[in-house]
Amino acid sequence: MSRISDGAARAAAIWWRNNVGPGAKCDVGVGQSGSPDDLNSLLQITAIISMGRENANGPDQQALARFEEELYQYLIAFNEVGMPRLDVDYHPTAPLTEAAERAGLKLGISDWPLKTMMWVKANRVEVSHGYGGVTKEIYPHGGVNAIEEIVEREERGKSPL
Repeated sequence: MSRISDGAARAAAIWWRNNVGPGAKCDVGVGQSGSPDDLNSLLQITAIISMGRENANGPDQQALARFEEELYQYLIAFNEVGMPRLDVDYHPTAPLTEAAERAGLKLGISDWPLKTMMWVKANRVEVSHGYGGVTKEIYPHGGVNAIEEIVEREERGKSPL
């Protein structure tokens, strides 16, 4: 079992900090076949999203910084077999919610990037962002300093790699 490197833990924590709150990607893959079931699913998801925002103006920046640090500390201390599970299907996994709670970060369900999975390995971080999202390496590709640029490019719809 390999410990998670400082760089991988920091890159993962920064990515999550930059991808929660208003504007979080809520792509759940509905509406792709054009069937009535897709329309019903789309209406249900729209209702969840409209009710699920905790802070319309966005989360407190200090709470976001604490969230990043709490998640970073969790990853550095991770010593179980396998990889930590950091993902959001229709709700975030325990490490994410616990880090948010310890940080005092209040997030509704649609403040999380739905259908997102992250794999944090000893020296590598990969993320699949949104329904059917392509898995992208965010670390070590460019190092920790490149994470902010990757997030900005992703927000503009350009490939970060």
